[in-house]
Amino acid sequence: MIKFLVILLSALVAVALGLYLFSHSLPPLPGGTDAVVKKVLASEPPTLVKGKTGVADHGKVDIWYEVISNTSAPKATVLLIMGNGATALSWPRHFFQPLVDFGYEVIRFDNRGVGLSNWMMNWTKDNAYSLEDMTNDAIAILNELGIEKAHIIGVSMGGMIAQHLAIDHPDRVLSLSSIMSSGHLSDPSLPRASKKVTYGMYKLILKYGLVNNEQNSIKFAIAFSQLTQGDGNYELNLEAIAHQVQYELRERRGYNPKAIPQHDLAMDISGSRYGDLSNIQAPTLVIHGLSDPVIPWKHSQKYAAMIPGANTLWIEGMGHDLPAVYMQGMLEHIL
Repeated sequence: MIKFLVILLSALVAVALGLYLFSHSLPPLPGGTDAVVKKVLASEPPTLVKGKTGVADHGKVDIWYEVISNTSAPKATVLLIMGNGATALSWPRHFFQPLVDFGYEVIRFDNRGVGLSNWMMNWTKDNAYSLEDMTNDAIAILNELGIEKAHIIGVSMGGMIAQHLAIDHPDRVLSLSSIMSSGHLSDPSLPRASKKVTYGMYKLILKYGLVNNEQNSIKFAIAFSQLTQGDGNYELNLEAIAHQVQYELRERRGYNPKAIPQHDLAMDISGSRYGDLSNIQAPTLVIHGLSDPVIPWKHSQKYAAMIPGANTLWIEGMGHDLPAVYMQGMLEHIL
C-alpha cells in the first residue's frame, strides 16, 4: 500500500511538473507588461462605449449593439461583425473612428454568447446555433434601427457571417469587406492554424486561466495577442489591451468561457460557402494578412476567386489582428 502511494505521488508530481514546464514554455511577455498591468489595475477604466446603445430582439435572443456617429445625416451605415469569442469592444477605435469621421454611422455589436448579448446558457451540442442564426442576429439589429441597407465588415468568424449576409440577404448589403476569414474553415486542402497557436492556447489556459483575477486576465489577453500577431514591424498596444480587459470585467459581464466552443461548433455546422459565394452581388473586398497564424491567407485567396469581381488586399506582416500600422492602407481600400 505504501509503495502504491509513493508511486501515485511520484506520478502526480511528474504530471504537475510537466504541466508547469509546458505552461511556462511560452515566449516572455513584452517588456513593460508588469508596469502597465500595475498602472491599469490601480486606475479606473476609461469609457470605451460612448455611442447610443440598445438591444435588438431576435426571438428569444437579445443582441446588444452600439451606434457611433457624429452627424445627423450619415452617408450610410457600416455594420461591424466581430470574430470567435470576441466582443464588440475588440474593434479598435483606430479602425472605426476614421469611418465615423468620414461621415458614416458605425454599428458594432456583441455576437450571441459574448458581452452584453445573451450567453445562451441552455446551449448543448444538440440545440447548437449556426452562423445562419448569428447572421439573422445581425439582421435583427438592422430591423430594430430601421436600416434598409448597410456596408458589412466582418473579421475572422465575423467575415463568415458577413459572407452569409451577402449570400442570404443581398437586398440588405451595400458592400462586403471580409477580413482574415475563410469560405470553408475545415477545407482539407487548406492549411490550418499554426501549432504555435494551437499549443499556445493550452499553455495560456494553464498559465493564466486557472486563477481567475484581473491581473491574469490581462496577461492572458496580452499573451494571446502575441500568439496571433504577425511578423511585421509593429508592437502591441499593451495599455489598450489592458484597459479593454479591465472594462469588460468591471463595466460589463466579463468573459463567457463557453463562447469559443459554441462559436467553433456554429462554424462547423454551417460548413462551406463555396457553392454560394458566386451568388454574391455586392461589391466585395477580401483582406488578409500574409503572416496570419490563425487562418492562413490561402483561405482568402481561394474563396475570393469565387466571388464575382471581388478585389483583394494582401498585407505583408499582418497577422490575425488589426494593428494601427496597417489601418490607413486598409481603410483606403474599404472606403
